[in-house]
Amino acid sequence: MKGYEKEFVYREKCKGGGVVIFYKKWLTSYTTVLNCCADSMIWLKIDKNVCLNGLDLYICAIYIPPDKNVFYRKYDIDVFDILQENIEHYSTLGTVAVIGDLNGRDKELINSISFIDYVNDSYICNRKSEDIKPPNSFGQRILQLCQSSGLRICNGRFGTDSGKITFNNKNGSSVIDYLLFTQSEMFKCLKSFYVEPFNMYSCHAPIVVELYLKGNNQSYGQCHCNKTKFNIFNWNEGSEDDIRSKLILNTQKFDDLLVNFDENSDIDTCVERLNNLLTDIYEQYTKSEVTYKEQCEFCENGDKVYKSNADKPWFTDECKTLYIQYQNALDSFNKYRSDENRINFNLSKQKYKCCETRLKRHYKNQRGNMLSSLRKKNPKRFYKNFKKT
Repeated sequence: MKGYEKEFVYREKCKGGGVVIFYKKWLTSYTTVLNCCADSMIWLKIDKNVCLNGLDLYICAIYIPPDKNVFYRKYDIDVFDILQENIEHYSTLGTVAVIGDLNGRDKELINSISFIDYVNDSYICNRKSEDIKPPNSFGQRILQLCQSSGLRICNGRFGTDSGKITFNNKNGSSVIDYLLFTQSEMFKCLKSFYVEPFNMYSCHAPIVVELYLKGNNQSYGQCHCNKTKFNIFNWNEGSEDDIRSKLILNTQKFDDLLVNFDENSDIDTCVERLNNLLTDIYEQYTKSEVTYKEQCEFCENGDKVYKSNADKPWFTDECKTLYIQYQNALDSFNKYRSDENRINFNLSKQKYKCCETRLKRHYKNQRGNMLSSLRKKNPKRFYKNFKKT
């Protein structure tokens, strides 16, 4: 990604999975990658010189695999215990934040832990969550972690959008992606926190966190076009009747102007009043706001990636129809997250993905057979299909 530095850790003992974190280049001199633990978490430090509370900020990007996952047989560790140890260590040095997929549900354990005598924070607002499912074992571990470390769950404490569900599949939907933050610094450091709508790229909804930072926050590698807004006036033929009705409704105002006009009146003042009255009436039907965009160097140099509107060769009319149905079902689910919309969304997704996989496989097999035949019949043309590196 242009304008960003990255740090990642992949699983050495399992296929797939891992954690990656991107941070803007202007933060490079203020950011230190501390360590990577259990192939599941990355700890980094943001220097106190850019934090408004004057404390170093220790951020953990984490993915905790689900309970009974093959990960635990391969690694033979308890990720929550390792996370607890790290939080205890970094909490003595500054502010701590944990963000990622914790695979735990804790809806019914928001304010209490049934097997621990736990006193709620009197000045921390209660959470409001869309998740109504009962808690699982990892949800209890999250609450234990918060109770012992002084971190608090931010989901549901920053407005309605922060309490939305973050995960959805054919089996159901729930909140399993969290932001945990040091209790005393939560509202000093966090500008906003919310869950974005679901998209077609993942079964997880993106969670967005904005921090209060100071310093040069220039966005390298991004658009910095200057945009200027101004008004234009266009006559609309279809508005004649509406304007005529509006003029009739304001007849009394025109009469008042005429009555107050005499030989002692200032002509400029009278004209200005008439002009203002007509402008107020006509602007409602002729005025529109436009934005003029002056391109920056980033746009002029063509660094932006423009998507082609051309369909892939395997993308048939059937696939296009299923894609539109999938997109419509996704929009409906994001607008109203009922069980009916969720089921319809996942069925539409499944149909489209199955069709997409089948068509891709067929196309690749077809291309493979063609290249295999070409290699035997016309080797020269065959090798032209491969670029030299």
